[in-house]
Amino acid sequence: MKQLRTIEQKERTCNKYIQEFKKITRESSYKKRPLIKEFKKELNRAIRRKLAESESLPTTIGGE
Repeated sequence: MKQLRTIEQKERTCNKYIQEFKKITRESSYKKRPLIKEFKKELNRAIRRKLAESESLPTTIGGE
């Protein structure tokens, strides 16, 4: 799905990015790990770095 591969967080808050990501993925065939991989790929660099340094990695895509 093209939208899934082109969505980027950029300057959006994580919650806004999560909302848009979930909206796009509802119609996607991606499930679990491939979906999380796509999600992490487009997070901004600082957040990806924090995740890489974390001792406990998230296993779901959350949000408020």
